[in-house]
Amino acid sequence: MKKIGLLLLVAFAALAISAISVEHATALPAFNKQFAQTYAKAKGAEGAKAAKCNLCHVEKKKKKVRNEYGKALSKFVTKADYKKLKEDKPALKAKIEKAFEEAGKMKSSAGETFAERIKAGKLPAAK
Repeated sequence: MKKIGLLLLVAFAALAISAISVEHATALPAFNKQFAQTYAKAKGAEGAKAAKCNLCHVEKKKKKVRNEYGKALSKFVTKADYKKLKEDKPALKAKIEKAFEEAGKMKSSAGETFAERIKAGKLPAAK
């Protein structure tokens, strides 16, 4: 009987963890897909595509840790915005586009704007 209880507890924990993981993963494709569409003609589009999550997040850190570009974007589009608009794809696309536009005007730590870095074939975050 104890083995069945333990098995059920482990199964429930695994289910809970997978549910949490799914929610975090849903936001990423919207941003990556939109970034690829927006900057498809930029020299660095392929590098940005390969960067995936690290376009906005710091490699090997928790996903809550954003790089300078991710921090800039988060000033214009929030997790709450995403949750509110995720079912309205045109509105979400417009919100993300506006965030790219506004964040693109901001300067990176390298002194160039994020948009200038992207157009030059570089990843937006200098570090």
